[in-house]
Amino acid sequence: MEIFDRMKDSAIFINCGRGNAVASDVLYQVLHDRKIAAAGIDVTEFEPLPSDSPLWELENLMITPHISGGHHLPETFERIVEICAQNLSAYLSGKELRNVVDFATGYKNKACSILPPPGRFLDLGEAFLAFCNLSARRLRTDN
Repeated sequence: MEIFDRMKDSAIFINCGRGNAVASDVLYQVLHDRKIAAAGIDVTEFEPLPSDSPLWELENLMITPHISGGHHLPETFERIVEICAQNLSAYLSGKELRNVVDFATGYKNKACSILPPPGRFLDLGEAFLAFCNLSARRLRTDN
C-alpha cells in the first residue's frame, strides 16, 4: 500500500510483469477508493483470476489475459495484430470474437461465441478500446 500512497491520484498503474508484485486486495482497495486514477494489469496474483474476484467489478481497472510478453518472431507479432484487428472489427459490429476466454477455466474457449460481459476485457482489442475510452473520459474531466 505504501507505494500507492506515494502516487498522485491521477496516476495509472500498469503491471505486465509478475502477478505477485501487488496483492489483489491492495489493488482493489486503492482503485475502489480512487487513490489512483486507474490500473491496467496483464498478470494477477492468482491466475486465472477467479470469476468472483472483486477486481472484475472495477470500472477503472483494465484486465488483459496475460498477453504482454515479447514477440520474438515477426510471425507471432503479425498474428497478434491480425487477431486484434479482426476482433476490434467484430466487436464494433457485434459479431463473434476470436480467442474468447472461458471464465470457468481461464483459457481460450473455441466454442464460445458470446460477446463479453460488461467490464470484462477478454482480448487486446477490447482492452485497447477500454484504455482509449478511459483516457478520453479522464481528459474530458481534467479540462
